[in-house]
Amino acid sequence: FQDMLGLLFAGHETSSHAISSTLFFLSKYPEAAEKLSKESELKTFLNKERLQEYDYLYYVTKEGLRIDPPASDTLPYLVVKDTTICGVPLSKDTIINVNILPQHYNPNEWHEPKKFIPERFDPESEFYTKPGGENQPRIPLSCIPFSFGLRNCP
Repeated sequence: FQDMLGLLFAGHETSSHAISSTLFFLSKYPEAAEKLSKESELKTFLNKERLQEYDYLYYVTKEGLRIDPPASDTLPYLVVKDTTICGVPLSKDTIINVNILPQHYNPNEWHEPKKFIPERFDPESEFYTKPGGENQPRIPLSCIPFSFGLRNCP
């Protein structure tokens, strides 16, 4: 039963959230919607084999997941021994969750983090690296929309 609930929630709710949220941001930022529309006009019918050709669709999807992720907290962690993290003491058997939203809106990692800018995932874009003009890459965990890190979902 738990596996079925997990599948329904993880597969259905997160997908519908991501799609509706991205559509909302495309309506709020018509220049991004126009760019996406032009990309689809230039290509033939979208199918699984040709998906890799749709660069801007990839950027829009990644930005939608960054700006409004389906999960805002990690799964719970159990503290297995008394420890201190960032100066905060945690007792053994404490359950903690980590809020990932601050990473997605960190102005040290993202140019104008509250704006919907799909180009921040385009390696050729000025928005691809950290702000500050030094061409430094963002830290790998600056965007983890499903709260599990780099290897969970592409």
